Amino acid sequence: VDQCTPHLKRLAETCGEQANLFAVEGEQLVWLGSAAGPRRQLQVSPFLMFNVSLHGHAAGKAWLSTFSDAEIARRLAGYEFVPFTKHTIVTLEDLIEDMRQTRERGFAIGWEECELGISAVATPILLGKGDQRACRGVVGVSAPTSRVTRAELRETGREVAATAAKLSEIWPLPEALASGQTPGRAAFSARQDGQTPDPPAISDLTRVC
Repeated sequence: VDQCTPHLKRLAETCGEQANLFAVEGEQLVWLGSAAGPRRQLQVSPFLMFNVSLHGHAAGKAWLSTFSDAEIARRLAGYEFVPFTKHTIVTLEDLIEDMRQTRERGFAIGWEECELGISAVATPILLGKGDQRACRGVVGVSAPTSRVTRAELRETGREVAATAAKLSEIWPLPEALASGQTPGRAAFSARQDGQTPDPPAISDLTRVC
């Protein structure tokens, strides 16, 4: 099940930044791994991908955008909008407006909303048709804001959306998630146990997808 890796690596090489892959598991996103772009002097730490927040991470917002406004309100009833930075969306009304813009352009944007100095774009990976169409994963790109403009981030979003469309045709992950053997989950478990896990390399991702 290594067919996702070439697409993720190609996205990282095309954009020059870190490409990230997530899968939907139950009511949360599970980070699977990342592929590093050629701009290696300064990289976004993969550990920022753990505990994906629905309102702060571009990946979380990309997933939420696949639901109706009413369903988003239902899912976030009692949800705590933690203000990670001064740019974080902190109300349901503002988030729903952001979701409408996300649907229109085809990708979610995060500009220092979860971490100062970090920007990201993400697109849902959709499977099925009609009423059965649903988000099964998210692909995105993250980059330091010192190295990318907002206009460039939007251009990157179009590349991410194209990659998501390709991944939707080959998405192979149900078995890997059912077994619980994903690099992201293994590293997260190690961190919860007080260990310092090594960031998964592209070879780790290959074993999953």
